[in-house]
Amino acid sequence: MRKSIITFMLVCTIITFAQSPTIGKVATASQTLSSGFWYTVKARTTSGINTNLPMAYALHQNYPNPFNPTTTIKFDLPTADQVSLKIYNIMGAQVAELVRGNFNPGFHTVSFDATGLSSGIYFYHLSTLNGKFNKVMKMSIIK
Repeated sequence: MRKSIITFMLVCTIITFAQSPTIGKVATASQTLSSGFWYTVKARTTSGINTNLPMAYALHQNYPNPFNPTTTIKFDLPTADQVSLKIYNIMGAQVAELVRGNFNPGFHTVSFDATGLSSGIYFYHLSTLNGKFNKVMKMSIIK
């Protein structure tokens, strides 16, 4: 009977290990599942690397969505950058500019109060001045 091999690649910090691997090296551990399949987990050590900063630009879905009257929008910046976060209605007209300015690298949260807006679908657009990141997402206001 042939065994199927499933390999999972994980990037994580190894806290304890039988032998402490060199930073940046890949450590491997194999396990057998109760079904008879076995898998290998490979973890790259990240000691000495600042894991408190995002690795890539990201704009997350607002929460809660739909909302009334406030919501939270989160975005990640891997480097310091000039950022603009704007809100548009379904017709494409800008209805608000939540942020515009320099931001340090990290995880950022912006609160949006839509008290003056009517129910409907709106879009929020995050862009960087240097053009490295540009993304639009949809949100709904229900009153």
